[in-house]
Amino acid sequence: MPTSSRLMYKYNFEMGSETMSDRTIAAIATMYKYNFEMGSETMSDRTIAAIATPLGESSIGVIRISGESALSIADKVFFTFSGEKLSDLAGYRGAYGEIKEGDRVLDDGVALVFRAPKSYTGEDVVEISIHGGRILLREVLRLILKNGAYPAEAGEFTKRAF
Repeated sequence: MPTSSRLMYKYNFEMGSETMSDRTIAAIATMYKYNFEMGSETMSDRTIAAIATPLGESSIGVIRISGESALSIADKVFFTFSGEKLSDLAGYRGAYGEIKEGDRVLDDGVALVFRAPKSYTGEDVVEISIHGGRILLREVLRLILKNGAYPAEAGEFTKRAF
């Protein structure tokens, strides 16, 4: 029996003996938390974020944040050089500033604000354009997620548009 078939057999049939690996238990716990501990919050109520440009070598990378808390989350990580908060900007406006984690500056860039309902998703949206490169993009996305956004699923921005 090829290795992949043995692994499939082990996964499908040995689970019947009520033995679960730590990985399986962690997956079930995550699903439980995701599906049941959200209370009245639904997936569309959550503020989501993702890298909106292809990973790889590029001059510019964009991270998109969409949802009710998009502006407040962006205010925690993006600091304009003018001192104005992104949440105070009108829709279809941009600002130049720095992305910071505490006192540490990760990069400088431009943040664009799109107000609901006149945005791609129909929600408040902030797009942060920074220097390209997968390490920096992932670091800034991690910071945004740490400040309250949820990772977007594949195609979720488009799903919210309809």
